Amino acid sequence: MPSKRAPRGARAPAGAGTWNARLPAAAVALVVCVVFARSLGNGWTGWDDGAYITDSPLMTERGGLLRIWASREPAQYYPLTLTTFWIEYRLWGERPLGYHAVNVALHAVNATLVLLFARALRLSRRAAVVVALLFAVHPMQVMSVAWVAERNNLLSALFCLLAYPAWLRSRRSHRSGWYLASLIAFVAACLSKTAVLTLPLALAALDTLVLRAPLRSTALRTAPLFALAFSFAALTALYEQTYIANPPPVASRPLLAATCLWFYVGKLLWPAELLPVYPKWAVWVADWRWWPPLLGLLAVAVLILRFRRRLGGVVLFGLAHFIALLLPVLGLVAYGNLELTYVSDHYVYFAVAGLLVALGFGLDALRMRSRGWGVALVAVAAGAIVALAVLTLRYIPTFQDGRALWSRTLAGNPTCFAAHAGLGEHHLAGREWRDAARHFTRALEIHPDTRNALLGLGRAQAELGEIADAQRTYERAAAVYPRDAAIRLSAGRLHLAAGNRAQAAAHFHTAIELDVHQPLAYLGLATCQRADGDGASAVQTLRAGLAAAPGNVPLMNLLARILATDPDDGVRDGAQAVQFAEQTAAATKHQDILVLDTLAAAYAEAGRFDYAVATAQQAAELARARGFLKTAAAVAACREQYRGGRPLRETRTNLVLE
Repeated sequence: MPSKRAPRGARAPAGAGTWNARLPAAAVALVVCVVFARSLGNGWTGWDDGAYITDSPLMTERGGLLRIWASREPAQYYPLTLTTFWIEYRLWGERPLGYHAVNVALHAVNATLVLLFARALRLSRRAAVVVALLFAVHPMQVMSVAWVAERNNLLSALFCLLAYPAWLRSRRSHRSGWYLASLIAFVAACLSKTAVLTLPLALAALDTLVLRAPLRSTALRTAPLFALAFSFAALTALYEQTYIANPPPVASRPLLAATCLWFYVGKLLWPAELLPVYPKWAVWVADWRWWPPLLGLLAVAVLILRFRRRLGGVVLFGLAHFIALLLPVLGLVAYGNLELTYVSDHYVYFAVAGLLVALGFGLDALRMRSRGWGVALVAVAAGAIVALAVLTLRYIPTFQDGRALWSRTLAGNPTCFAAHAGLGEHHLAGREWRDAARHFTRALEIHPDTRNALLGLGRAQAELGEIADAQRTYERAAAVYPRDAAIRLSAGRLHLAAGNRAQAAAHFHTAIELDVHQPLAYLGLATCQRADGDGASAVQTLRAGLAAAPGNVPLMNLLARILATDPDDGVRDGAQAVQFAEQTAAATKHQDILVLDTLAAAYAEAGRFDYAVATAQQAAELARARGFLKTAAAVAACREQYRGGRPLRETRTNLVLE
C-alpha cells in the first residue's frame, strides 16, 4: 500500500501554516464563549457593580468621564476600567447583558493571549492549548468573568498579556519600539487595576531566567517600569487608606502570606467549595498551626534552588510570575479588602497563568521522554478540562444577583457580615423591609461598625414607620463615620420626611461640606429653604448644586419650578424658568410627568399660556395612561388655571405620582 506521507522537501499548501496557527486560538476562544455563555443571563449583584455603574453619578452626570480621570470621586483609581463602563453605559444603560458580554469577550481574548504567550515561550502547540484551556475554564476564573465589577481584572490582565510579547520581541528583535510598547501596556494595565504593579518583577524574571539577559541589562530595562510601579503604589495608597481598617499585625504577615499561597495552590488543584467571600482566618504568631505553611514554603524554595537547572528557565519564570502577581494581595501590605477576607478567587485570575505555563513545560518534558507518556497526559488533561468546565458551569449562577451571591457565601461562611449586609440590600431593593432589617441587624451583631448595614437598617426602619429607631441608627452611623457624606444625606432625608427641617438642613449642609458632589444634598437643602419661605437661598443652593453636578435632572427641575412659582417677585424669572425646564424636559425625552408639570408652570410664568395649557394636557394624558389618576386630575386643574391666564404660586411641590 503506497505511503500517504508527503515527499521530503514538499511544501505545505499555501496558508496552511497560518491556518494551523490560528485554529487553536479560535478553538480556545470558542470554548470560552460556550462555557461562559451562561453568565450572559446574570444580572447585577449590588456588590461594587452598583458603585461602579448603576448607582454612580460618574456614569450619568455631565463631566463624568473627566471626573473619572481627574478627581478623587471613584473609590479606586481605575480610570481605564471605569471608562469602559462609561462608554458602555451610553450603549446599553443599566441593562447587564452588554457588560457581561464584554467580560466574556475579554476573557476569550485573554485565554487566546495565554496560548500565544505559551507558544512564544517555546511550548509545544499541544501543551500551549492545554495551558490556555485550563486558564479559560478553571472555576476560580468565574468570579472575574461572571461578576461585572471584576472588569478591572480582565482588562489589567489583557494589557499585561500584551506587555509580555512586546517585551520578548524587544529583546529578540532589538527594536526600541517594542520596548516602548511594553511600557505603554504596563501603564494601561495599572490604569485598569493597580494590583498588577508587580509585573516588572515578572518581566525581570522573564528576562533573566528565560532570555538569559545579563543582570545589568535587565536592571536598566526594568528601571523605568519599577519607577512607574512605585508611582502607582503611592497613588493606590492614597485611595486605599480610606478603606484600611484592622490590618493584620506586621509580625503575622509572613505567616499569612505563606498560608494564602498554599490556599491558592490547593484551590487550583482541587477547586471544591469555592465561595465569593471566604472565612477570615485568625493568624497569630503564637499559634503553632500557622507556622507549617511558611516552613513548607521555605522548604520548597530550597528545593527549587537546589534543582533550578533541571527545572529550567520557563518553569522558574512561571513560579516567579505566580508569586509576583500575587504579592500585593498576600497580606504583606495593608489594603481595603483585608477587613473582609484574606483570600479571594479573583486574585489568581492572571497569576495562575504562570503556574499553568510551568505545568505546560512539564508536560512537554514528560512527553519527550516517552510517546506513551504523551498520550496518557493528553487524556488526563482533556478529562481535567472537561471536569473543570462542568464545575465552572455550575458555579456561574452564584453571580446571578445579590441573593444568589450572598446566599452561597453564607452557606460556607455563616458569620460573614458583608453577606448579611448584602442580603439586606437585596431585600431593600425588593422593598422587603422586615427581611432587610433582620439581615442588617445580624450584620451589625457580627461587625458593629458595618457602614452599609447602618445605612440600610436606618432606611428599613424608616420604611417600617419606626422613625425614632431610624433616627437613632443614623445618629449612630454619623458618630462612627463623622466624615461620611452619604450618612449625613440619609439622616437629612429622614428628618425632612419627618418635618424636622432645621435638623434636616443641618445634615444637608454637612453632607455638602464633606462632598460637594452630592446632588441630593443640594436638593434636600433647597427643599428646606423653600419650605421656610427663603426661595432666594434655595435658588442659590440649586445653582451651586448644578455647578457641582451639571445637568442633574432633579436639581434643574426644582430650580425651574422655584423660578416659575415662588411667591416672591424678586425670585421668579419666567425666562430662566423656561430655559431650565426645557432642558430638563429634553433630558427626560418629554416622558416625565413631574418635569412636564414644571415646564407648564414655567410657560405660564413667562406668559406663554397656550404652551402651558398644551404641556399640562400632555402631562395629564401621560399620568392617566400610566394609572396615576389623582395626579392626572391635579395637573388638569392646573391646566384650567393656565387657561384662565393665572400662573401657579407655591412654596412646596404638591404634585406626587398617585
